Amino acid sequence: SNLLVSDAGIKGVVIACQKRMNAISITNESITAEAGALLGIVARQAADASLSGMEFAAGIPGSIGGAVIMNAGAYGEEMKDIIVSALVLDKDQVLRSYSRDELELEYRTSKVMRQKGIVIEASLQLKEGNKNEIHLYMKELAQKRMDKQPLSYPSAGSTFKRPEGHFAGQLIQEAGLLGFSIGGAEVSTKHGGFVINARQATAEDVFQLMKEVQRRVYEKSGVKLEPEVRLVGTALKLLILTGMSGAGKSTAFKILEDIGYHCVDNLPVALLKNFVDLSVKNADAKKVAVGIDIRNGDAINDLQDILMELDDDGKAFDILF
Repeated sequence: SNLLVSDAGIKGVVIACQKRMNAISITNESITAEAGALLGIVARQAADASLSGMEFAAGIPGSIGGAVIMNAGAYGEEMKDIIVSALVLDKDQVLRSYSRDELELEYRTSKVMRQKGIVIEASLQLKEGNKNEIHLYMKELAQKRMDKQPLSYPSAGSTFKRPEGHFAGQLIQEAGLLGFSIGGAEVSTKHGGFVINARQATAEDVFQLMKEVQRRVYEKSGVKLEPEVRLVGTALKLLILTGMSGAGKSTAFKILEDIGYHCVDNLPVALLKNFVDLSVKNADAKKVAVGIDIRNGDAINDLQDILMELDDDGKAFDILF
């Protein structure tokens, strides 16, 4: 629910686990929930069992897996306050149980996120409470969320992390950006911390609006806003040009530059992977064309290996010969 997916989509397979990995079990004051279990459902089952501690999560539109990855939180509480352990599939496809300390849960991040693991399930420790009081508190938080957040519009939730000593929404409001829009994306007039899809916005609209908000807030206050939403998908359009000498590569580059490509010719094959990685991190480099000389046999073999690495990393590319 906190993802901004590129208009170009995601190169690879997306696994949605809400339907087949959503089991919830309660034993005394402990809850074990699979990654696909929705936070709101887990919180309501906890309340029905007279267990307190998950009220803050009832209105967060996400799953247990995502909540662990992000150390989700609201109203001064977060997942690290209640989690005991999590079962994680690491990037080497090994299942491992992480304790609370091993998860290294910090503000909107975790060790699992940094190491690109996959949460399978989590164990939580709550405390016994009064069922009616727990439900009443959940209703109060739900009303507070409705009163202060633009829930009538699609969004990826809170757009920016809370800067130390500040509130993102307040900084955005002080910069005069409430209602500011690019394309169909708009800074909510109800809460400046939310970028909403007001008029069939594209992901690019949202992304460009976020960049402009960051720039103006920094100019106004000197505070750098860091995105809380996660940017995923194929944002970089990569074109690899190669061919025989005199085949027209220079002409092709001139045309590509005219239509907005950043062009680099005669890049050594060995530098291609690093060059692509740097281009992905550069938000301004949306379209990149690279000229590669493969007139010797070793270069062809090396290029094939590098292209396989790029493909494994989910980086999309086209080749023009």
